Amino acid sequence: MKLIKSGEIKEASEFIKSFVRQTPLEESAALSRLTGSRCFLKLENLQETGSFKLRGALFKLDRICSEGIQSVITCSAGNHGWALAWAGRQFNCRVKVFVPSSADESKCRGMSELGAEVVKCPDPGYDQAESIAIDFSAAHNIPFISPYDDYQIMAGNGGSLAAEILGQLPETGSIVFPVGGGGLGAGIASFIRQEKPGIRLIACQHRDSPALALSLEKGEAVTELPPADTIAGGIEGGIGVKTFEILRDTIDQVVLVSEDELKESIIWMIKHHQYLIEASAAAPLAACLSGRIGPLTSPAVLVITGRNIGLSTLSSILSRNDTGSR
Repeated sequence: MKLIKSGEIKEASEFIKSFVRQTPLEESAALSRLTGSRCFLKLENLQETGSFKLRGALFKLDRICSEGIQSVITCSAGNHGWALAWAGRQFNCRVKVFVPSSADESKCRGMSELGAEVVKCPDPGYDQAESIAIDFSAAHNIPFISPYDDYQIMAGNGGSLAAEILGQLPETGSIVFPVGGGGLGAGIASFIRQEKPGIRLIACQHRDSPALALSLEKGEAVTELPPADTIAGGIEGGIGVKTFEILRDTIDQVVLVSEDELKESIIWMIKHHQYLIEASAAAPLAACLSGRIGPLTSPAVLVITGRNIGLSTLSSILSRNDTGSR
């Protein structure tokens, strides 16, 4: 079983703690009633830059800048680029972010306001934008930082987050989280399987872009998928080769959710907890609200990964006729 060593994850946690917020772990009475298990929300939507991605960006950029590198390239659906732009300010490092044409304008604006150069690619899919970014990186000899398929990114993102969850709720029985490229899940799984292996790990994916589920069926990483028509850009596209090497032996369950279920879950969160979350972050909620997740080992922690959603997108969701359906 391939895992990131706990020592590296603890090193990441120690380094980033002076930069990031320890986000709340809030019990959800409404979700607990619905699932029959005590449910807690890990509110990374309250993190600096609006998502968990700051954790990995800080750890990775510190390591790169310590080698004298002053410029990096990345590809992002939004949150990783935003986080890297914030970290770039701390370490005086130039950041160039390639984004798919479907990237939320609020995220692009956040990156630009922090000084990142944002390049919008012609295609809506993440995988196509990543290919352009990697080619540019190679042509100009500027390091490319993957948002997910990088061990230091995994250690900082999912690893430090899992360590924080266990520090807040040592008796955690299940952790439910969204999966796109797999960096968050691989970091969580690495730490949990070494520190408390009995915890149930449940991955949630968009049913129109289920890279992890398809990879598990094939027995190898599905690194590219056709673009999906979704507002959940953070969980669209293929999975990483390195992340799948970890996830293939550590995940207990994969739950697929629909676009409509993600939108309903955003509304549910506002109704029951008055928190704004983005569509990718709503995947664990959608898995629970749909009933497809099945029984949870209590207490369960749902990782709410981010809040960065554009006003036009939010307005469209809130105007839906079924806002009172749950």
